[in-house]
Amino acid sequence: MKPDKQLRNRVAARPVRALVLFGSCAATALLAGCSSLTVSAQTADDSAASPTTGRHLAQRTLQAVKPPPAPTPSPTPTADAVAGSAAPQVAPRSSKVVDARLRPKGKRVSISGSGDILIHNSLSEQARDAGSDAKYNFAPMLAGAKARISAADFAICHLETPFSDPAVVTEFPHLYVRPELARGIKATGFDQCSTASNWSLDKGSEGVTRTLDALDAAGVGHAGTARSAAEAATPKITLVKGVPVAHLSYSWDFNGVRPPEGREWEANVIDPDRVVAQAKRARQLGAKIVVASLHMGDPDSHEISQYQRSVAERVTKSGQVDLIIGHNSHQVQPVEMINGVWVVFGHGNLISGQFDDWVRNREGIISQFDFAERMDGRFAVVGATAFPILDTSSPHTINDLVAAWPKKDPPQRWVEAYDRTKETVLASGAAAHGFTVAAHR
Repeated sequence: MKPDKQLRNRVAARPVRALVLFGSCAATALLAGCSSLTVSAQTADDSAASPTTGRHLAQRTLQAVKPPPAPTPSPTPTADAVAGSAAPQVAPRSSKVVDARLRPKGKRVSISGSGDILIHNSLSEQARDAGSDAKYNFAPMLAGAKARISAADFAICHLETPFSDPAVVTEFPHLYVRPELARGIKATGFDQCSTASNWSLDKGSEGVTRTLDALDAAGVGHAGTARSAAEAATPKITLVKGVPVAHLSYSWDFNGVRPPEGREWEANVIDPDRVVAQAKRARQLGAKIVVASLHMGDPDSHEISQYQRSVAERVTKSGQVDLIIGHNSHQVQPVEMINGVWVVFGHGNLISGQFDDWVRNREGIISQFDFAERMDGRFAVVGATAFPILDTSSPHTINDLVAAWPKKDPPQRWVEAYDRTKETVLASGAAAHGFTVAAHR
């Protein structure tokens, strides 16, 4: 992709941050803590418009958990915030005897995270060509990730941009997408998306509502933005193979924009104390695993910032979050274990229209964490793996650098991307704690 020089200069100056975090218990040998994650990234548009669509995929048998009545002074959850079968309320962690041994024949759940879905004009045009002027189709573009995403019991995406009216075309410095993208996300196998990013409020309250309504219609869960105070106050908990999993989502900023007065709950801004408080609330409502998506960090950097480390340290030290998955750097960053919790500071991009010669911005990972039930009822990470991917253009395609690796003569670009991604992911010593980068098949 060769955008003109004027556009390149205009876009390169604008920072974009997005981050995702998930919470999960430590690895088998690290069955006691939890750690957080952060990511940062500066993004360059290749265009001004970003519509999207996708094919509808049959919904998975994931069931949302209806929370029991909330104890004072916590806010009482509403029926529309978390629907489904009620999960039993758990006693405070401090009142339970810690037994980190794995339960024989206990429940097991796999959770995956991935990079930013960042739709620029060239992707929108490709989606239009795959569908029609009236109905864009993004599913073919994302299809390269489908097998990997669908293999997880609970797959979380990071939706970087809000949805706009289909008749509206994105123009930089704004960034939003046609609502058909929700169906493409579902078709790829995602179960839920984090929606808190620096672009969350780009279309105001109307954009927040349109985005969440479209995700609901497509059968995709969401966390990070809300249509009501009650929705914002109630952690999203989903039954995954019988295990209640909570997903939280926060962003470092909203490009200087703030929610309207009286609607501060509309989008979650990162505050470690607030993240921990919501994680505690999720556990009170029955969550056994808590995943935090954090959108933060320095744009276009594969290095972890001090801000990211500070947030991760404070969140993981609480013992309330089991896994942190980060975004917004648009580049892969090292994975670390902090206070016994895995923190994926940066997944890179899943797909974007960023420049081809920004090589790190075209590379990413899909992470997978396997959780097993402990004797004390908590869950521990017993497997942690990164699967390198490469987003190529003309046409935009997601290449799984493990499953799609050719038996001989792989493209040099693939070799460079895989080697660089593996080196970066393991740069902070994650391998010593059991983290692996999947080898070519």
